[in-house]
Amino acid sequence: ISTPLPNGDTLIEHNIRMYRDAGLKEFILLVGHEAGSVEKLIGDGSKLGIRVRFSHDPEKPVGTGGAVRLALDSGLIRRDTYLITHNAGDIFFGYPGDLPRDLVSHHIHFEKQGSIATVLTAPMSLIQGSGLKVNDGFVEKVIYEPYVPVPYHTAATMFSPAIYEYFEKLFVPGEKMEFERTLFPALAAEHKLTAMKVDNQYSLQVKNEKQWEQLMNIFGKP
Repeated sequence: ISTPLPNGDTLIEHNIRMYRDAGLKEFILLVGHEAGSVEKLIGDGSKLGIRVRFSHDPEKPVGTGGAVRLALDSGLIRRDTYLITHNAGDIFFGYPGDLPRDLVSHHIHFEKQGSIATVLTAPMSLIQGSGLKVNDGFVEKVIYEPYVPVPYHTAATMFSPAIYEYFEKLFVPGEKMEFERTLFPALAAEHKLTAMKVDNQYSLQVKNEKQWEQLMNIFGKP
């Protein structure tokens, strides 16, 4: 997360700039064991032209769902706001347009049809991730960590304010709980989860040394 890319940015800075350039100014960083290095790197966000606040996991990791529930309970996340979550280890590059704005437009379109969450997906991939069966934009089934060619979750998601009752209902404070195992299946069952496709060539999950090397080559390894 905090290791520099050839262009001087870190993964987290690259992702923040993408959303900042789309007009987003308020960020909440959900931090755990690397909290100190991230806080030192980002500070209050002023050097990036944004406002940053930090929500700290307890001593044990609480997962994506647990981290958002913690920030919600502490008042860092307002219950009347839309929310975009993004794993700092997942990166988008070379997208022909404005990805955050396209995500918002897609989400608002399906919100009018009852959806309250939109996941960014990449199609036809064999990499590890959350597989989604999609019909007319709606997610019908969530397959956790598949090794089959179905759309997978790229770890970026947009939520409507109506989602917060689900966080309070489904996620136990202090317990490690993930979107993929708990929240997404519940939303899909209620026809409230939609998906926006992003081609594989524009996204990369950076979870191991091989993927990091691939990312370095994309950005022009010196």
